[in-house]
Amino acid sequence: MHLFAGCYERFLFGFSLNDELTNNFELKKKYTFAAHKNAVKCVASAGSLLASGGNDDLIHLYDLKSESDLGVLMNPGDGAIPCLDFFLPANRTYPTHLLSGSSDGGISIWHSGGGGWDHQKLLKGHRAAVNSISIHPTGKLALSTSKDNHLRMWNLIKGRGTYTTRIDREPETVCFNPSGAAYTLLAGQHVSVHNVVNGGSLTASIELPKKALSLAHVSDDLLLLGLEDGSLRLWDVRAQGGTGLRVFEGAHGNRIRGLSLLRSGAAAAAAAGLDKGELGGGGVLGTFASASSDGVVRVWDGRMIQWRGSGGDGGANGASNIAPSTATSTPPTGCLSSYNTRARITCLTVVAPPPASLAKSKAAKKKARQAAEVRAAAALAAEAAKQQSKKAKRKSEEAKVEEAGVEKTGDAKPKKKVRVTFKTK
Repeated sequence: MHLFAGCYERFLFGFSLNDELTNNFELKKKYTFAAHKNAVKCVASAGSLLASGGNDDLIHLYDLKSESDLGVLMNPGDGAIPCLDFFLPANRTYPTHLLSGSSDGGISIWHSGGGGWDHQKLLKGHRAAVNSISIHPTGKLALSTSKDNHLRMWNLIKGRGTYTTRIDREPETVCFNPSGAAYTLLAGQHVSVHNVVNGGSLTASIELPKKALSLAHVSDDLLLLGLEDGSLRLWDVRAQGGTGLRVFEGAHGNRIRGLSLLRSGAAAAAAAGLDKGELGGGGVLGTFASASSDGVVRVWDGRMIQWRGSGGDGGANGASNIAPSTATSTPPTGCLSSYNTRARITCLTVVAPPPASLAKSKAAKKKARQAAEVRAAAALAAEAAKQQSKKAKRKSEEAKVEEAGVEKTGDAKPKKKVRVTFKTK
């Protein structure tokens, strides 16, 4: 597992994460890629693939499994690449499609095939820069938000827009939940959850004291939010009036630009030998990473964080968990490790290996396919040997006939010679 952060200084910083995310864990930088000529605007990952979008109109691709640079894709539109999203089908380890947004309002569809990525279609509809893109888990539709204050839905099978609506505040981020039954919309200090089935009807909403800049779906009902004041919010969308919101102040000393889940709460509990009911204040939240614009990247254990209730005000009132002045010098409670890149971080993503079961399944399928190919080759070789044997036998018989001076004509017997004599008078 690897963690990657992009920054204004055009670099990608990569951190290697092992499975033992404990208190003794130390976050160490492993990669530094000069990915772009200008600022890195966004990063996305799927399987072993990593992509970054820059202010230089380029998309840079890397394969972490082979540790290779796959090159760049040129934006078919004009301007920077502010957002990216991969589509990784179920039971596969390599993504099939990539969607990229452009600052001119266009959305490009890329397809992986033939050993590379090909541009398939350019979707047009937004009149300003695209802020975010989210592909539905089925891969059949996608949502996008733009600086034109519109949310658009796209039919990816037909390659056209199907729905658009205007938002009062600029919608900065949109993201489907894990099941795809709903999506979350960030618009300044307002966070809302909408049902996909009922035409985007509002399921839950909350007003935060500060602007939300990043989010991660812990589950369909639990959201992790990073705010511009460096605090975290954990929101249960099933609760009413903000009563399901928990607050952790001072997670960072500056804006939280990225959040990535590393391990679920159930998996973290199993690794620690705990039951699901023994999880700490973080509920089902397990280990996750956060990155701030002050250059600090941190890995957290949600079970150890001392969350507090917001009192229904979104966390605007109440004492902080830690003084903001010590947020960058002394790691807060629940922080497993911290690393200061000394760069202005803009985005964060995790490149996770496929599940062991999926890897085993693919290995078994590959082994069965190879065995079938070996059997087919053996059958072809046996048939070829049989035909060769028949041909050799036929030639041997023909040679014997020629030596006997008899022409082989099936079952017909050789004709007898008749001597004719003529009498003269």
